[in-house]
Amino acid sequence: MTDDRSLERAARSFIEAGPTRAPEAAVEGALLLIDTTPQERDLRIPLRFSTMTTPARVAAAAVIGVLAIGGASFLIGRSGQAPNVGGPSPSAPQPSPSTTQSATPLASSSPSSAAQVDYSTIKGTVLMEHLGNAPDLSEMPTTDYHAERRRLYFMDPATMTGPTAREFLPNQPPTGKLNADISSDGKKVVFMDTADPAAIWLANVDGTGLRKLSTACSCSELDPAFDPTGTKIAFVHLEGAWRWSRNGAQLRLESRAGPSTSWLGVRDLTTGKVTKLDQTVGPSNDAVPEQPSWSPDGKKIVFNRTTWGSTDFPEHGVLQIVDVTSGKVTTLTAQMTLPGDADWSPDGSRILYTNYPWSSMGSIGGLPNSQLVSILPDGTGLLGLPAGVGGSWMPDGRILFQAQRAAGGGYFWIINADGSNSRPVNLSGDSLSDLPQGFSYIPHWIAAP
Repeated sequence: MTDDRSLERAARSFIEAGPTRAPEAAVEGALLLIDTTPQERDLRIPLRFSTMTTPARVAAAAVIGVLAIGGASFLIGRSGQAPNVGGPSPSAPQPSPSTTQSATPLASSSPSSAAQVDYSTIKGTVLMEHLGNAPDLSEMPTTDYHAERRRLYFMDPATMTGPTAREFLPNQPPTGKLNADISSDGKKVVFMDTADPAAIWLANVDGTGLRKLSTACSCSELDPAFDPTGTKIAFVHLEGAWRWSRNGAQLRLESRAGPSTSWLGVRDLTTGKVTKLDQTVGPSNDAVPEQPSWSPDGKKIVFNRTTWGSTDFPEHGVLQIVDVTSGKVTTLTAQMTLPGDADWSPDGSRILYTNYPWSSMGSIGGLPNSQLVSILPDGTGLLGLPAGVGGSWMPDGRILFQAQRAAGGGYFWIINADGSNSRPVNLSGDSLSDLPQGFSYIPHWIAAP
């Protein structure tokens, strides 16, 4: 078996075996909120959570009974590891900027639990990426959280509950759906499947017009992202010495003869023509170009590369910007330790990303606190936002993200671009972060017509 990290992470860790019972997310969240001693985890040990004893459950229930617990965010990561929960402990090492010249001090708190109001009256829809059992509990009872089930659901800010969630294109395609993107007019959805090889699909938001964009090749296409006009997508191309192979509930990489190559491409949705961005070419065994996001003028694309090396913890990461016309690649230097999940703001002024992104690192035991961060496109002006992950810009310039700690009962949060006025989307919404209703992660906002 060849290195099983880069492609697996680039594909957002499609399917893996996990614990037969969900971790005690609410318990850890409650303990974090009342500043008790956090659980410690060894960096080198795969993240698993032991079953709580009956006395421990009784004690936990006493704590949870006086708190409004929103639950913790879960993401499935590398083979043999379970989701991270509730973010790391407050005593974990904090990320720090690579430059402090223009950096704003990073906020260290989770979204304000003191806020008694939410954004439940805002008009629009959340498209959430989801794994595991159906949010409406229709797939219960079970002792398995079914990490192979990757789906997309619409949620109404007025409710934000599992029973009111609507699945997007049930069983179409028959393999799972993840890494979605919404066109700027809010009318189209592009996503990748979990097939072997992985392919990219396009559909209208109402579920009509589904079509496969990827053509036959000995490659996978991942991480699609619309350009500002909605007529093109950027995507990740992987080919060469790998193949997906099922092993029980896991999906792993196995050796395949031949060269190994990765690069970013641009596909014209009308003609199907693909333009290879040559200066992004590299091997597909490590530091793959991932998660592209267009500038609003359509001239540049930001993406990240994570170097994993031979250890269980990534060595380093960078954000890069490629000029679509010239092909020139620029590495941003004034950034943080391990950037990912980048998203370019609607006005082009800033780039949002997560330091230690859960979409690719959420299963690492002892992972430092993830942090939402934004920077100027030249890499300066580092601005730390309240603790959170999976942020994406809303059309009005606010940020929709997932809280990485239990707080107030709202799982997804909205915050102003400057970090102010952080509130849950719906204070009474479901946390959607436990075995019965599955695990929600990256949210996307669709504005009301």
